[in-house]
Amino acid sequence: MELETSTELLSVFPPAFTYVGVLVVGFLANMVIPVPEEIVFIGLGYLVGKGELSFSLTVGFIIVGLLLNDTLLYYLAKKGNKMIRSVYDRLFEDILPLDSPFLHKHLRTVVITSRFLVQFRLLGPFFAGTLHVPLKTFLKWDLVALIIYVPLFVGLGAF
Repeated sequence: MELETSTELLSVFPPAFTYVGVLVVGFLANMVIPVPEEIVFIGLGYLVGKGELSFSLTVGFIIVGLLLNDTLLYYLAKKGNKMIRSVYDRLFEDILPLDSPFLHKHLRTVVITSRFLVQFRLLGPFFAGTLHVPLKTFLKWDLVALIIYVPLFVGLGAF
């Protein structure tokens, strides 16, 4: 059987499996998939626009995947993971040092806005974990950003 389109490919899988795949894409998009996550989410939005995926389910599963990913990064940073810290030291320490008064005063804003900045997404979970923000507080901030961010890019792909 030769599959010509993404629609035909999706029809091979049961819907529940497809949405588990969306969740996995959400989880891996920030760390493993070698293209910016916005492109992946626009691609999923295209499938929403074609009627192959539900907008609300797609957005919901992506948000859950990203929350899981961000929570993992938060815990790694909170525990002082050397790999996460070395990425910060190499790429971001000169831009926004941990002892910056700006960072401490505007941490919530940094966590929320970092979601929208390509290649800076790691900073939100990293700073929240490193500075020992309570998990519940971090998740509230992260969820605010995701509720805006994910529907925006999935919606762009749907039109």
